[in-house]
Amino acid sequence: LIKNKLASCVMTLPGIHSQYLWKGKFKHDKEALMIIKTFDSKYKALEKMVKKIHRYDTPAVIGVPIIKINKDYLNWSKEVNK
Repeated sequence: LIKNKLASCVMTLPGIHSQYLWKGKFKHDKEALMIIKTFDSKYKALEKMVKKIHRYDTPAVIGVPIIKINKDYLNWSKEVNK
């Protein structure tokens, strides 16, 4: 995602335990949570790539709007995503 300029930073938090229903069955799996920092203009391409490389049929790709951001971080993120 970073090499393809779809994200400026990807944080992976391993050891997540998820419970959910899938095709009528209760599932309990170990997963990793990824926080992928990108821009709204790149969201659709990022979502498409995640769906392509993810092992799940239906990965959760959720966009969260930024309310506030450090100006220096924003400038860095813009620069690496050119």
